[in-house]
Amino acid sequence: MLTADEWEASICDRLLAKKLSNAMFGEAATRQFNERKLDYAKVSLYRIATANVSLAQELVYQIEEEEISFFEAAHYYDSDVERRRCCGYEGEISRWLLDPDVAASVFGAPAQTVIGPIAIGEEHGLFFADEFIAPQMTEEIHRSICDRLFYEWLDKELTRLES
Repeated sequence: MLTADEWEASICDRLLAKKLSNAMFGEAATRQFNERKLDYAKVSLYRIATANVSLAQELVYQIEEEEISFFEAAHYYDSDVERRRCCGYEGEISRWLLDPDVAASVFGAPAQTVIGPIAIGEEHGLFFADEFIAPQMTEEIHRSICDRLFYEWLDKELTRLES
């Protein structure tokens, strides 16, 4: 529903905003990343969610006694069908995407150990941190920090001008 001129103008606006945000906040983004590295840590995470705390605790015992592997338990007992098909694999998850209690438990435990059960709403979760991924400043992270700082600044300026 845009004309070619409107489309071209919107592209120019986005490119200029990107350049401006990088010029204004590029160094601040790097500094913020270095100050808050833990916020950008990731974990390769597996999860089992059950509705019953007794079942979750029994699974912990069976896994610790090597009667069943974490992945088999996830395949048979996870309440989420998609995760069950993936044997519990959640993916590479950033620390800030996890519930604070879960993040503290997961990132406070050594890799390759069963964590939980942890109550999450109505369910009880078991977690397995396969590996911890050290935070690295990527172009994507740098861009997202610059954009966030730029739009925060822009909102403040617009609010100030409206007052």
